[in-house]
Order: sequence, then structure tokens, then C-alpha cells
Amino acid sequence: MIKLCVSNKPVAPADILKSNFFEGIQLEKIDKSNINNLSHSQDSLFETSTYFFVEDSLLTKADLSLIVEKELNIIGTISKNTQTSAAEVIHSNKIEVINIESEMSSETTPWALVQSILDKKQEANKKDLLYFSSDENNFRFLLNLLEKDLFRLLILNTLSEEKVSKLIDEKIDFKYEVARRRLDNFDEDQIARLIEIMWKIESVNTKEYDIENSKRALIALSYV
Repeated sequence: MIKLCVSNKPVAPADILKSNFFEGIQLEKIDKSNINNLSHSQDSLFETSTYFFVEDSLLTKADLSLIVEKELNIIGTISKNTQTSAAEVIHSNKIEVINIESEMSSETTPWALVQSILDKKQEANKKDLLYFSSDENNFRFLLNLLEKDLFRLLILNTLSEEKVSKLIDEKIDFKYEVARRRLDNFDEDQIARLIEIMWKIESVNTKEYDIENSKRALIALSYV
């Protein structure tokens, strides 16, 4: 079974797990590039259903066709444009579609916070800072996104998009469009400082997660 969230950006695992629309399931996070390597498995009558959750990427019409062909249990995000272009695929395969903006009670995602940390074009939202520092899973998910974005940006400063996508095994999608814009304001010293702070965060949280330290760390990242 396929469940699709409609949004202009990939939905975070935290929002999926707390939503009433996804009760009674377990998530296994995957990159979109790994869909082709997955195989169909029948649901058990006595066990919780497991869904592959595609994080960090929006699904395209071609992705949906592949998922349908492989009969996978997948939760992902599509844009409104894809919902329109893939309407026949969605309808004929009875794919469940959930409009995030109108139906989910909360859409606290990390994208605006990552944007404020990397681009400095907007001030970090205090609500987002509290949300992603008060829970260890949310905090580590945010750092994972930030690490990937920094790594991609650093490599794109010296290599082509094609070489980078092969190196880190991911498709060239909207993330690369964002990275190209960031390259115009590339600041090697700033990125080095961000990485330094993130290493310190990992060191502090190695033994026990500390909410206050994590909150201060996110604030520090947003001001670098």
C-alpha cells in the first residue's frame, strides 16, 4: 500500500509518527535512490505493518510507477503538480493521498531551520528551535539533514553535480537546485565553523542527551 503526503517539501519523520493518519505502522527510513533495490513483502496478520519512508526527497510520477510495479509499502511526499500529473496512477491504484496543509494537525518540519542556519536570509523560528532541541530523535534528524547539506555543498564547490550524485549515491533533484543557489554565497570559513560546532554537539551528547545544551547548540548554529 502507498500513502502520499501532498506538500511543497518532504515531510519529516516526526510529523509522520505523531499523525493520526499513520497509527499502527512502523517506519523504515530510506533514500529515494534505494527504491529500485527494494522488494515486496506481504503484510503479516499479527504484526505491525512496516512502511518504507522516503525522506529528504519528493516523489515523481516515475517514482510512483516504480513503487506500484514493485508493490511496495511506502510513505512519501509529492508536490501538488505531481498529484495532478499522476492523477491516473494514483486513482487506478487506490493510493491514499493526504493533504498536509489542510489535514495534518501540525507541520513542524526542519527545512526552515536548516535554511536559516545555512543562508542567514531569515531569522530562526523560536518554536522550531524548541521543537528540534526538546526531543533527541527530532534533534538528530535535523543534524543529519544539516550534515548532508553541508557535505553536498562542500563537494559541489569542487566537483560537478553528476560526480557528486554518484559519490553520495543520490539523484539530482531539488536539493541540488538549493545547493546551486547557496554556492553563490559560499563561505568556507562559515561552513568550517558550523562543522566544528556540530562535532562539539556530538561530543556533548555522546553519553546522555541534554535538552539545554542542544538548544544552545542550535542557537549557536543559527548565529554563525
